[in-house]
Amino acid sequence: MTRQIILLTLVFTLVFSSNIIGQTNKITNYKIEIKQWGLLTVGDCYWSITFDSIKVKWENIGYPSYNYSKALTSAESLTIIEALKKVKLKRKKDDYVDNSVGDDMGEYDFEILFYGQTKVFHVYQVKLDDIFYLVKKINELLPYSHQIGYNDEYFRIKN
Repeated sequence: MTRQIILLTLVFTLVFSSNIIGQTNKITNYKIEIKQWGLLTVGDCYWSITFDSIKVKWENIGYPSYNYSKALTSAESLTIIEALKKVKLKRKKDDYVDNSVGDDMGEYDFEILFYGQTKVFHVYQVKLDDIFYLVKKINELLPYSHQIGYNDEYFRIKN
C-alpha cells in the first residue's frame, strides 16, 4: 500500500510538473528580429533575440562583418517577455515614418513573434513607446557597442 501511494504521488508530481513546463514553453516562445539600415549608417546591423540568446550581426560591403552572441539566463529572458507583454502587436501598422527630419539616422525593420502572433513593421524617426521600452530592456543585456540604436540618442535631433 505504501508503494502504491508513493507511486501515485510520483505520477501526479510528474504530470503536474510536465503541465507547468508545457505552459512555460508557450510563454517563452518568442522571437524578435531587428534590422537597422539607412543611407548614413555604416552597413546593416541585425539583431535576433530568442528565449535563449541574443545574436548580433553587422555587415558592410568592403569591410569584414562581425558577429556577437550572448546566451540569456531565465531571468534575462523573463525581462524581455515582460517588455513584450506591453507591445500591442495587433494594433501595429506596417509603417511608422516621419520624413520631417532632414538627417538619415537609420531605419528599423522589426519582426516580432509572440503568443502565436507575428507582426512585421518599419520605423523611421517615430518613437513607439512600447517598442522603445522593449529595445531599452534588450539593450540593458548588451554591451554598448552592440546595442540597438533605437534609443534616446536616435531621437536627440528631433528635440
